Amino acid sequence: MYLKVITKKGVSRLYLYESYYKNGKASQHCIESLGRLDELQKRFDDPVSHFKKVAEERTKEMKAARKTSVSIGLDSVMATGEDNLKNIGYVVLKDLYKQLELDRFWRNMLKKTSIKYDLEAVFRLLVFSRILYPGSKAETFDKKDVYFEKFDGFTLKDVYRSLDLIDRYDEELQKWIYDHSTRICERDMSTSYFDCTNYYFDIGRSDMDTFDDDGNPVDRKGNPAEIKYHKRGPEKNHRPDPIVETGLLMDKNGIPLAFDLFPGNESEKIHMRSIINRVKNQFNSGRTIFVADRGLNTSDNIYFLNGDNKADHNPRDGYVYGQSVRGADAEFKAWVLGGGYKTEKLRDDDGNEVTFTHKSRIHPKTIRVNVTIPGQKK
Repeated sequence: MYLKVITKKGVSRLYLYESYYKNGKASQHCIESLGRLDELQKRFDDPVSHFKKVAEERTKEMKAARKTSVSIGLDSVMATGEDNLKNIGYVVLKDLYKQLELDRFWRNMLKKTSIKYDLEAVFRLLVFSRILYPGSKAETFDKKDVYFEKFDGFTLKDVYRSLDLIDRYDEELQKWIYDHSTRICERDMSTSYFDCTNYYFDIGRSDMDTFDDDGNPVDRKGNPAEIKYHKRGPEKNHRPDPIVETGLLMDKNGIPLAFDLFPGNESEKIHMRSIINRVKNQFNSGRTIFVADRGLNTSDNIYFLNGDNKADHNPRDGYVYGQSVRGADAEFKAWVLGGGYKTEKLRDDDGNEVTFTHKSRIHPKTIRVNVTIPGQKK
């Protein structure tokens, strides 16, 4: 890790960069933007020297984190009933955790709080256990001694308390993981895949919201609050229980980019836009092709991505949606059931031959979209 000073339009900014090799070629990646040099000079006598030392210290920490020493007493004897079976294989996950610098992320977030327990250790335990031993938070806490390292410094109540903090910083965490994952794998946002699912809860009734006179959700004391999530809606297994919905956006390689949760009684069709907006603003501003199933094939979503599409060249995002043939108009059905198909022989990832039958056309489509007033059509 090293310090880099970049000057543009007369303004110098400081960045922390890291060098790495990709496909046998040296490359570099921005780890953190430190800010304008003139602003940093108000806080440090010599910002350049200060952050050069910071870069050296972090490099040493990263190298030290990849090493460990184990002492074994060859004369030690296990007591009757003693269980010293430990999971060591999780170090593969820990190495990825360290490469993503998630421990540093939570150290930075902890500076904004006054909590006394080790939030980073709680998060690390939850991540490892969710992958290796999926279970409740109580079960995860009870099994924390199965790992070779010790998870101390927090109680079961602290685990429950940490969930609110993890939720508070979830968008920053998603952005952090995306930025730091580029040194581990290739991220390709030229095509993105979006879908929704839901989780049911064995509870008797939906959450009840309280609203003020303007229709905004408030808590019992009348303070602004978030809308509650456990609501009855169309559950994928047709259960009558309250559900919470989640939307997941993945890149071209199937690696998650971002996710969001929303109340179970709200349509998944509108929540795709908020996730895409966030990803475009925070992750990438280039053109992307979004792929989704027919449940998200709405006129509003098409217009949101593609605009009116009247120009010969449209620089906006594209889309690939599923389309129901049964519910389509007669003209579309006739085209689908008619001839003109082409057949190609392709190879899948395993080298097996696959027959691909297809046809395409350029065909105008009229869509009706919502304008600023909900329910009004244009």
